[in-house]
Amino acid sequence: GLPGESPLVRVLEDESRSRLGRFNQKDVSMVFSSEANNKALEAIFSSQLFYENRQERFIRSMAEWLPRKAENLTPYTMALIAKYVARHRLREPRLLDTIANFLLKRGEQLDSKVIQKLVFPFSRMNYRPSNHGELFPKLEAILEQKAGSSPLATVNILMSMFQLSHFPQTVLHQVFSPGFITNVMSSPYALIVRRYLSLLDAAVELEFREYSGPRLDPRYRVLMFEHALTADEANRKY
Repeated sequence: GLPGESPLVRVLEDESRSRLGRFNQKDVSMVFSSEANNKALEAIFSSQLFYENRQERFIRSMAEWLPRKAENLTPYTMALIAKYVARHRLREPRLLDTIANFLLKRGEQLDSKVIQKLVFPFSRMNYRPSNHGELFPKLEAILEQKAGSSPLATVNILMSMFQLSHFPQTVLHQVFSPGFITNVMSSPYALIVRRYLSLLDAAVELEFREYSGPRLDPRYRVLMFEHALTADEANRKY
């Protein structure tokens, strides 16, 4: 309940900024993985006072700190940061480009499930990272090798790339192939992958007209909307 510009608040902000640069990886992991901390931070982010006075300062501090320490972070920690950035829609180019550079340098070593978490903030904010000319082809090459190891992650990554108007043709050949579909149908997440594949198939129809490879077998298509939805239904469901 302190006034936004009270001396005490300014002292606390100065102290937090000075300590931010001394955080080590364990500190960062604890901040972003602790449920209690996340709940507290979400409460702060949801307050009108924060949006009026604090959000810009927090983002600026984080954007200054992250690029300097990114190389020392584990994929797990970077994935937590990416999740936090996406959840709070922090459309700060320095943060997003740092995540993209991490992906470019470490992509081959990463599990598909980690890659999907790192890619998601770009599509969430409709942001093409500054290194997309190198990053997107690298992601395509990785997906070509790992497409079948984690079908749900593969489809999620493709959805993010589609949202950024990038259509990896070779990977599409794989995900619409009979082998991939058979693999999906025997998995516990068959319905959700079928739903996402249906979305991808519709996106190919609408936005990738020059594509001439295999498409989703009509037997596996999922009807996205059974009837006209009210706004409340659409918001709740999607």
